[in-house]
Amino acid sequence: MSKGRGIIRNILGGIIAGGLMITGVYLRAKRKALQENKIMPLFFHTISKEFFFKCILWLKNNGYVFISTEQLLNYLKGNGTVPDHAVWITFDDGWQENIDNVIPIITEYNIPVTFFISTDPVENGGVFWWSYVSRYGKKYLKTDNTIKKMRLISESRREELIKQLENRFAAGMTREAMTIENVKQIARLPQVAVGCHTAHHVMMTQCNEEELNYEIKTSKEKLENWIGKSVNCFSYPEGDYNSHVREVVQRYRFDLAATTDNRFISDNDDPFLVPRFWVRGEGFFSAAKCQMLGIWNPFMWKILKMFDVDHDFDKFLAHLKNVLADIFELLFAIEVFLSSSGI
Repeated sequence: MSKGRGIIRNILGGIIAGGLMITGVYLRAKRKALQENKIMPLFFHTISKEFFFKCILWLKNNGYVFISTEQLLNYLKGNGTVPDHAVWITFDDGWQENIDNVIPIITEYNIPVTFFISTDPVENGGVFWWSYVSRYGKKYLKTDNTIKKMRLISESRREELIKQLENRFAAGMTREAMTIENVKQIARLPQVAVGCHTAHHVMMTQCNEEELNYEIKTSKEKLENWIGKSVNCFSYPEGDYNSHVREVVQRYRFDLAATTDNRFISDNDDPFLVPRFWVRGEGFFSAAKCQMLGIWNPFMWKILKMFDVDHDFDKFLAHLKNVLADIFELLFAIEVFLSSSGI
């Protein structure tokens, strides 16, 4: 995403979040979450130290208690309990920024977190595939040149196109992913659990059987070799799964797998379909509060549906830009008319 579009997204998000708070939607959701006392599952990708600290303070000030993946797993298996107002925090992908921005906070406040790590970027170049696509895909790939399109094609085709970009532009890219040494270091911390996120951060439903097994097996073996511990949890990249993918993940002796399904965790949830709320970790903090309560995505889907853009936020921004342009054009025409009329 371009910097300009990101700014527009953040401003718009702040306006929408403000509306949710003014209308009472936020307060009702907050009250309901505390009353129902279900587990709040949060996941981040990359986040600034200041923004993450705000999230932690908000959770602590509202009486939330942080639990580990092990505690959650025991709870789902019926072998243990969790404290009232529990929150489970995870990070997907394995962004190197989180070493400086997250680790100091979780160690100081003794907050358990789980990092789901894609192993190939860690050991091969440090760049996630979508960074190549967003920077070079439109200009240098003849087809399938957007991140959204790349998520819908076969894994073999995606790999072929990414290799083209890697071979041409890898030298000019900056590392984004943790190093192997970073992974080893965080795994030594008592607050940190490490989980799998496939080798290449693939769309698992677009993989054939051989690719699916390779992605899961390879990532698990590499992580266990790096950290010298058993890795028993998994996160579906992009929350992309179906019943077959779930079965294959379970076959590799994981105990838990996390989705991006937007809801709180209850005691009857399938341990291999654990829901989570995505917190973007940027923009206005009012939006983050709505995301942590799980009201952000449902509300945004309603807006996108109203604009008939098929849950595509970029299309929504394009529609909004056109609407604003029409409004400004109308206001300009009115101003010209009033000036010429001497009013």
